[in-house]
Amino acid sequence: MSVTKRLDKDGKNRWLVRVEQPDPLTGKRRRVTVGTFPTKREAELAEAKAITARERGSLIEPDTATVAELLDTWMASKAADVTAQTTAGYAIIIRVHLKPAFGTVRAQKLTAARVQAQYGDWREAGMSGRTMRECHLVLSQALGQAARFGVVQSNVCQVVTPPRRERSTPAVWSSDEAMTFIDVAQHDRLSVLWHLLLLEGMRRGEALG
Repeated sequence: MSVTKRLDKDGKNRWLVRVEQPDPLTGKRRRVTVGTFPTKREAELAEAKAITARERGSLIEPDTATVAELLDTWMASKAADVTAQTTAGYAIIIRVHLKPAFGTVRAQKLTAARVQAQYGDWREAGMSGRTMRECHLVLSQALGQAARFGVVQSNVCQVVTPPRRERSTPAVWSSDEAMTFIDVAQHDRLSVLWHLLLLEGMRRGEALG
């Protein structure tokens, strides 16, 4: 383990944190860079967290993969398991909504707060609840896959409040509209069924029974 001071390109001192971790393939110990920090105190805290994560087997090495790359990886693996129509739907969600919102963000830097704030922005912009839930589903699955592959520490969507389902308000006919329907339907071979549905307030399954 080490915390060392280094001079940055802008002339400011920063603190570099590295910890030793066994190579998953060879078992040999090697140094993994945790990151650089503006103060020694922050660096020491980061080192302590990295050591704890290493002991738990959950230390994730720094990775420059962006959210866009994670989405592409997930999409490639998903395409073999779903229909072409579903694949096309996912592709639209990714291209139109997710990549413009999160694509350039480094996956390891994506936070639950960032995702939650984006949901709020989408809602204010008038995006439907259904589309937001589809975005949430795709992003969550892509991050879940990345977490299983060890690219990110966790799936931040798991702690985000997902968009709520929209409840549709059923349209109700006026008395005049109902009477007009009855007049027209009386010549139909299923006129008795239409009367039951309308006058008794039955559900379709009840009337057919």
